[in-house]
Amino acid sequence: MNNSMRLIKILPVLLLLTAASAADALKQLPGLEYETMAPPSQRKVIVMAMSVSRTVEFSGKWRTWQNNRHQPDARTPDGRRDISSIYYPSIGLYDASDPDYIECACQLMHLAGIDAISFFTPDAADSWQLPALTHWVEVMKRYGLTGMPRPQPKSSVQDLDALLNVFQSVTFRHCGRPLLPIFNIDPDRIDALSKWKAAFPPENRPYLVKWLQQTCKPPFDGGFDWCGDATHPLRESATRSGWKRYFDARLAREGYDSDVARARRLIGQGAMKVYIEGLNPGFDDSEVNGWGRGNHYVERAGGESYRYRWAKAVEHGFALACIPTWDDWGEGSMIEPTVEFGNLYLEITREYAARFKGTKPLSGNFDLPQWIYLIRKKTTDQMVLDDLKKAVSSIEKDEWTAAEKQVLPLAQKFGVLNHIYR
Repeated sequence: MNNSMRLIKILPVLLLLTAASAADALKQLPGLEYETMAPPSQRKVIVMAMSVSRTVEFSGKWRTWQNNRHQPDARTPDGRRDISSIYYPSIGLYDASDPDYIECACQLMHLAGIDAISFFTPDAADSWQLPALTHWVEVMKRYGLTGMPRPQPKSSVQDLDALLNVFQSVTFRHCGRPLLPIFNIDPDRIDALSKWKAAFPPENRPYLVKWLQQTCKPPFDGGFDWCGDATHPLRESATRSGWKRYFDARLAREGYDSDVARARRLIGQGAMKVYIEGLNPGFDDSEVNGWGRGNHYVERAGGESYRYRWAKAVEHGFALACIPTWDDWGEGSMIEPTVEFGNLYLEITREYAARFKGTKPLSGNFDLPQWIYLIRKKTTDQMVLDDLKKAVSSIEKDEWTAAEKQVLPLAQKFGVLNHIYR
């Protein structure tokens, strides 16, 4: 046997040993447990979603698209609706409870390599949101997506029980246990939250992770990062005229590195064992005036801030990464397709999520789900809708080329190739 043939036979074994050694090395790092670090095959990508947008056409009222400065019923000179965002959706304004939109979003997430969705859940008793979340759950099952609620400061333990029940069939599990990201919690609810968590059997006890503004204390097991500016030394002084805080591309990178360094310190001190790395694409809440607290900005740099964070995440080896956000248009932090960027941020996500997880990315066209959504909004022709159902069936089986071949003539016929916004 010549040397080249011998190498071909040995190489797979060497690769397996290398992967095993890497996994063992991660487990042996001082202060780090499996909950924090993981080999690529066990890593997951979570996207933070708002999922509360409403439209007059679908829900009878506007929500999130409007504020006291912007009213979607009015049009700007270029024909767009006047919305409370610096950016504009490629598919136009949508309703987050619309099954057509939900399917489009789930298809795009699946194609981008996203594993789970963390839903903003302000009130478990919301008569609009609970049915909307139920629609999401049914579609998520078809695309292999899992999910979790993201409770708010005033959420009660009864809210948590109701929300966990909604996601029961698609619960995201980390090391076999449910995971709940919580932005913050009112101090008077900490004791009730601690008792609620302790009542679960250890093997099913939820991991509670908090936004890491400062530190992490019980009952929280760890934390997650958001925009990448929370710990930067210049956080309070990085300003420009008209902005409360302005992070250019360099400061955005440094802020992210500073956040991760803080997380490593907390892990090393034993203060937390679950860390969710934040891979924010950028931030601009100027159209909502920082919700009354002044404008904030984190530079996108044409996608370079996002690429930088993803490349670092691949190197770091944390088990979990989250993207804030999927659809926070008011804060300009979304990766959803926009008129301004097209599918750029989904393309970046697909590329780096595959590297992060050590998998091969899907090769479908990100325009395809958007074409299907827009065609559905333009016709009631049952034959056309039946053809779209067939294409969706192909997408569910990851037969993207076949689906595109079926939909492209319809996209041409209905004039949606250029994402005509409404």
